[in-house]
Amino acid sequence: MPICWRRYIGNVAEWLRRCPAKALGSARVASPGIRGSLAVSPSTGGANLLLPPDESNSRSAVSREALDRVAELVKNNELFAFIKGSPEEPQCGFSRVVIQVLRACGVTSIPYQDVLLDPELRAAVRVYGQWETFPQVYIHQELIGGADILLDMFKKQTLQELLQKHSLVQEDSAHP
Repeated sequence: MPICWRRYIGNVAEWLRRCPAKALGSARVASPGIRGSLAVSPSTGGANLLLPPDESNSRSAVSREALDRVAELVKNNELFAFIKGSPEEPQCGFSRVVIQVLRACGVTSIPYQDVLLDPELRAAVRVYGQWETFPQVYIHQELIGGADILLDMFKKQTLQELLQKHSLVQEDSAHP
């Protein structure tokens, strides 16, 4: 089985776009943190990343379309949060912490996706960010992390600096 290495790409969605099509037919993902295989339909050209079934994946296959949806959400928003629930009604304590930390920094509008509503999208988010848990917060298309990481950054004031750098809060509205 040929291996298509992704030495320079940060996520599977981008890797799929750049990997030569002929290598995708029976290619394996040779990447730390993601084990699976790629399956390409010759008739449609669609690629699926096949993940080993386990409790953390609600589906064993993540479609390219789902990965593209995740990539578009991240690309089209300077700040984006994949959370359980909504900012107004978080459905888990970690999502609540992320919302509280962002609001404490002065973020008034938090673009988000409730991952509980769409199991396929939830699986795609895990693959896209190479991160198994939720919430996942992206700033300027980079995965920053979840509740623990954001809370730690907030305490060190590096989160406030990052949000200000990308003009996501007014300098005087960020609380130290």
